[in-house]
Parts: sequence; structure tokens; C-alpha cells
Amino acid sequence: MRLCIVRVPVADLRKEPSHQTERVSQALLNETAEILNEEADWLRVKLNRDGYEGWIYKPHVVETRVERSFDHVVVVPIVSVFVSPYAPFPMMRLSFNTRVRLIETSKQWGLVELADRKGWLRIRHIRKVDEIRFDPYELWRKGLEFIGTPYLWGGRSAFGFDCSGFVQTLYDFFGVKLPRDTDEMLNVGTELKREELELGDLVFFTRHVGIYGGGGEFIHSSRTQGGVYLSSFDPHSPHYNERLANDFVTGRRIVTTT
Repeated sequence: MRLCIVRVPVADLRKEPSHQTERVSQALLNETAEILNEEADWLRVKLNRDGYEGWIYKPHVVETRVERSFDHVVVVPIVSVFVSPYAPFPMMRLSFNTRVRLIETSKQWGLVELADRKGWLRIRHIRKVDEIRFDPYELWRKGLEFIGTPYLWGGRSAFGFDCSGFVQTLYDFFGVKLPRDTDEMLNVGTELKREELELGDLVFFTRHVGIYGGGGEFIHSSRTQGGVYLSSFDPHSPHYNERLANDFVTGRRIVTTT
């Protein structure tokens, strides 16, 4: 089996081996994928994280013999990485939920592995993966940090999300794996009526998904609103979204908490 690892902050997965075709999803730096096929400057890959398949541009990955392990994760929307502490300009910027391996620390800085290179970032911007536990309140609080993030078809990074990419990314950060697409998410968890919704549940509309926050509010990445947006089922709320309130399909509870 041939494997590759993403070496850029965010790599597009395309429907066909061309930059002009549809972006079907994305992969973050340090994500590993199985190489299924090869055509000119493109590789058809299957992401190890969620099993999604698509064509990735060869310069955006490097081949690796084994799947690597990464013990830390980016906890802020976007973090700058430098060639050395206090360097004047960043070498790259990483998205929330990017996994890295911490090599060493120096005061408030950490040296991390970036696929085929290394870089320094502020240690407070990453956290050990095994320290993060699912909590619906923390899920909601983290989601609110992304209000205003642009909508991007096929996006699953803090540089731009589509609706299912936003939901999948937030749940993945808290250790819960979800399918990539909205129609597949509909088959996960327990079905709920609107009056049964609780904090952290998924809310589904026609070809759309968001996360419920209680009190009738939900957060979602909306193409019509231009990005991550707070909406409400409540007609008395300033965030009331009449179109989606009338288009509610079902809710799903993915994680049961006690």
C-alpha cells in the first residue's frame, strides 16, 4: 500500500484530476491518505481520517512509508508557524484541528513536525489530543469562535467551511468521528423531533446541517449567509431564520452524555 501525507496547510480534494473541477473535500496538513491511482500531476487518494476519496495535487503531499502519529492539535481557528521563535514573518498558517507532533519546547514556543519540515508556534495554541473530551457545552462554545468564517464548497478548515465540513470538524476535534457528507450524517445517532433537541445535537434541513445550541438557536455554515452563522427557530429571536425554521427535517443525537 502506498501512503502519502499532506504537506501544505490545506489541500483540496477534486472530483477529477484538474484544478478546474469540483472541490469535493479537503485534507489538513499531516493527514495521511492511501494512494489509489496516479495521473500526471495528480493522485487519487482515500483519506485515512474519514475514508473520503478524491484527486489531490502531487506537490501538496509527500509519500510516506507508515502512517505517522501526532499527539497535539491546534485549538484556535488559525495559528501562525515560524521558522524560528520571534521570526518576523510566518512560514505558514495552520487551521483549527490540524494535528502536529510536538518535538521540543522553549519557553512559550513549541517546535512541531510539519510533514516534511519543522516549525515553531506558540505552545498555548495547541493541546494534547488525549486531553480533549467530548462536552456539548464546549462543542457549542468552540463553534461560536468561528462565526464569520467564510463559506467554501467542500471546505473543512478555518479558512472556509461548507455545512457538513464545519460539523464534522467540530465533532472530530472532540474525538467523535462523523461521515463527511450531510446525507451520510443522517444515518448516524438517534433521531429526534424538534422539541427533543438538546445542546450539541445535529439539526438537519434540506441538504443542510448545523449544531443545536439550546433555546432554539443553532450554528451552521451557510452559503446564503456567506459563512458560519448563528440562527434560531424562535420568531422572537434577532437570529430568527424563517426559511430554515420551516425547512427543519430532523435532529440527530450523536453522543449521549450523563
